[in-house]
Amino acid sequence: MLSHGHAYTTDLPINVGPPTIEEISMAIRQIKSDKAEGPNNIPAEALQADVVVTAKILHILFNTIWDEEQVPTDWKEGLLIKIPKKGDLTKCRNYRRITLLSIPGKVFHTILLNRMKDCVDAQLRNPQAGFRKDRSCIDQMGTLRIIVEQSIESNSLFNIDFID
Repeated sequence: MLSHGHAYTTDLPINVGPPTIEEISMAIRQIKSDKAEGPNNIPAEALQADVVVTAKILHILFNTIWDEEQVPTDWKEGLLIKIPKKGDLTKCRNYRRITLLSIPGKVFHTILLNRMKDCVDAQLRNPQAGFRKDRSCIDQMGTLRIIVEQSIESNSLFNIDFID
């Protein structure tokens, strides 16, 4: 595949084997604590109380999921909660919505994300900042300003796409 003169491959070197105990332990530590638990009422603190034991238990579960290629239904679902903001509560815009997800499911998904992010990041062009860690809108605004200034200097047109 070609994009702006760059060749990209769809064959990324991502580990597709079952999760290891080390990956599970790391993912458990990455889950934020002091957050509401998901539909199965398992808080992050329960998994983080003894990471070694939890990782061994989840390793058995994750291997079964991996072998059967069947993710538990409650890991695919979330509990949508509306949190009121200030203002007229009869208007939808005055609510913030959050989705509570299964914490064991978050651990599983964190492992998959950890495996993919470095490989995918290596394929993205450096100017690509959206949805990437440690990239900021401020950097993009500086780049945009330079492009606008160069366009004005050369009296040329340009297009801008804003994606939110």
